[in-house]
Amino acid sequence: MSVPPAGLTRGEAGEGPVTLKRRLLPIHPTIARLAQSIGGQTVQRVAIAGFGAIGKVVAEHLDRGIDGLGLAAVSARDAARAAAAMAGFARPVPVLPLARLWKEADIIVECAPAPLLRDIAEPALAAGRILVVLSCGALLDNFDLV
Repeated sequence: MSVPPAGLTRGEAGEGPVTLKRRLLPIHPTIARLAQSIGGQTVQRVAIAGFGAIGKVVAEHLDRGIDGLGLAAVSARDAARAAAAMAGFARPVPVLPLARLWKEADIIVECAPAPLLRDIAEPALAAGRILVVLSCGALLDNFDLV
């Protein structure tokens, strides 16, 4: 019988499927410290790195409202075009350089071209931010970031 990886458990007597353990995890201290409280609900600030076809859709959904998340900033190669697009949002946010996104958000969502992954990831991870990578193929060339 094989031993399941940490965080997983097997059914009775080691049989059955491997399932996730149910456990409550504490909020990362950085997230707790930086989170905003709106109407008693904790809201984590989200920045979008890359405001192209994918990043803009992600930002639009956040602007329309997702419980517990709020759009804080975006970054784009063409800042003027991004600022013009942001003007149509219900709650416009600043268009910032990639290097400043981690200062404005608890969560960074990478929606940029794959070669920019390291420029987005290193400062965010060094600052203890949560990073969501959509260019997952870029992780193969930057596996040390995992």
